[in-house]
Amino acid sequence: MNKKSTLFYNLITVVILVTVILLFETVSVFPWWGFVIPVIIVGMVITKLKWQVKSFTIGLLSSVLIWFGGSFYFDSVFNGIVMSKVGSLLSINKIVVMILSGLVGGLVMGLALYTGKSITQSTIISELEEFVV
Repeated sequence: MNKKSTLFYNLITVVILVTVILLFETVSVFPWWGFVIPVIIVGMVITKLKWQVKSFTIGLLSSVLIWFGGSFYFDSVFNGIVMSKVGSLLSINKIVVMILSGLVGGLVMGLALYTGKSITQSTIISELEEFVV
């Protein structure tokens, strides 16, 4: 695969992940880590499609965009009250709180996408597919 198609698949994966997470997060009955399940499924699908995607990096970047963007949005909607209070509890600035939430969400989503890719590539899944088919 050439560099152009790899870049294309990376960008498409970011768009898919952001869309899936934003749609999944609109349902507020799930806990904050509830986005892991659709991300694992996306990781399995992109592996089955044989896309050459750097799964952990793309998952990390997509989630940092979502979590930092969400933190920034809620900070502006609530006039900085919530982030300032969380920052004062942790004795750090509210910008650092936003960056940390982006990094934590990024690590979780990067690992979830990598897990989905790894599950699909494992020999156990291949053996199960041969058994079922």
